[in-house]
Amino acid sequence: MHRKIVLQSIVNKELVLIDMKKIFSILLLTVIVFNSYAGGRKAKEDINVKLNYNLPLRVLNVKVCLERTVYTKGIFVQYAEKYLGVSPNELITENREEWALSTVSIDTHEEIDPKAFFSINTSKNYKSLKLFLSPEGYLAGFNTDLKLESKEKESTFINHQSQKVKDIVLERFSLDRPFKVVEDTSLIIVEENGEATQHSKVKGKRIAKTVAQKAADAAHIIFKLRKRRFKILTCNYEQLPKDGKSYQEIIKNLNALEQRYLELFFGKQRKFKQNKSFTVRPIKDKKSVTITRYSNAKGFVGNNDLSSIPIVLEFKNVSVNNKSRLLSTETYGGNYLFYRVPARVDVQVFNGKTIIGQKNIVIPQLGNVAKISTDVLIDQNYSVDFYPQLGSIKRVYSK
Repeated sequence: MHRKIVLQSIVNKELVLIDMKKIFSILLLTVIVFNSYAGGRKAKEDINVKLNYNLPLRVLNVKVCLERTVYTKGIFVQYAEKYLGVSPNELITENREEWALSTVSIDTHEEIDPKAFFSINTSKNYKSLKLFLSPEGYLAGFNTDLKLESKEKESTFINHQSQKVKDIVLERFSLDRPFKVVEDTSLIIVEENGEATQHSKVKGKRIAKTVAQKAADAAHIIFKLRKRRFKILTCNYEQLPKDGKSYQEIIKNLNALEQRYLELFFGKQRKFKQNKSFTVRPIKDKKSVTITRYSNAKGFVGNNDLSSIPIVLEFKNVSVNNKSRLLSTETYGGNYLFYRVPARVDVQVFNGKTIIGQKNIVIPQLGNVAKISTDVLIDQNYSVDFYPQLGSIKRVYSK
């Protein structure tokens, strides 16, 4: 009986061991299947990963500055010849204004080219393919470790409205009174004790001066100022300035005062500047562009005013390396890096038909687009640095 119990115990232990082996086998098989499924899902996700980048285009910032000259005639212009002996040809005889071109300046900035978006498939060699982009998304490097910082350019906003010129009452600068006092005698008859007596009373009466009288006063002050300046410079006063700076300040003020009085006869001339900014995006096969137009009488006018003077940019001597591998008309695809072979262009500025300046500028979009295989770069362990602002190759080197 005892032996029977022992045998039964041994049999039960063997059954327990058999059951444990089955459970362990099932768990191991489950882990293998789960890992296989997870690995297959990760590989499937890697297939659709792409890196996107774009190439820039260069924009020309053109600032045109016009000079406005305003002529205001003097209020005593008709008496200039009589009191100052000045010829009418030296005087401003009518109120008018004139416009003329002052300067044209050109600088550049970059924008994303909407026709130059590209992508690279990274399903193969994921760890070795490193595409480096600038903060704007421009192509900057391949398999390299560059560091770029994005700096925002300062923005300048210009008031395009023309300066309004207020009419100046030149007569306000006169030192003499604009009126004269005339004696007015009145008779008064007083009757006392039946006898009438006559008394006279004298009063001062103010009468506005005529334009001719005011002009004579202004001319008199001009000659008086000149005489005093002459006496100071020739030391013909008992008390003179103590130092040279005092002399300079006195002469400066006398000159300014004389100039104010001369403007009553000669008139006044004032100059103003007006700026306008324009952006030009050069494109292929377009050799010139009209920036704006202006009139000598009105300043800036619309481009539809063909009677005015145009400001024109012309693109001459476009120089580009035509031996580069050009982008064909086939659909973009494959493991390629697309980059620009930029062009150098002479940008000429014309005022009407007269050339007033020329500047040689790199304009990438007027050049060509080429491509280079990323598979070759990875196999040969090459790195490429690009100029982000141009989209062109800077250097190719082996690591």
